[in-house]
Amino acid sequence: MANDELLRLSGSTNNPLETITATGNGTGVLVGANRLVLAKLRIGGAVSGTTPTLDIKTQESTTAAGTYTDIPGGAFAQQTASMAASAASPAGGGPAIIAVRTTKDYVRIVKTVGGTTPSFASVSVVLDPPVGGVTAG
Repeated sequence: MANDELLRLSGSTNNPLETITATGNGTGVLVGANRLVLAKLRIGGAVSGTTPTLDIKTQESTTAAGTYTDIPGGAFAQQTASMAASAASPAGGGPAIIAVRTTKDYVRIVKTVGGTTPSFASVSVVLDPPVGGVTAG
């Protein structure tokens, strides 16, 4: 399934993939308040460095350039390896998925890396509405 540019929390225009080598904040995107979406994290490329770790969490704000706060339950488990197909896992791993419930209009990700010279290639974070719609109950 293709993802709309507005539902992409990683990468750059027309490219949802990025290589993460440093801690930083993503750009806020308009999702809308009181929404339930599925955030999907995929690491499709190589992971390198000494004991590399990647933590990604979601934050929200009332405006794109406003003050962001963590979304409760909006953090992925710490990542240390690629989710791509390999000799050990020919089918590859699926994306990590969390349900994110917004209370404010804008959502972004915060990326925190650890280890020595960590690099995570072909990382994407996208939002998908769950089956049945996106309005939170």
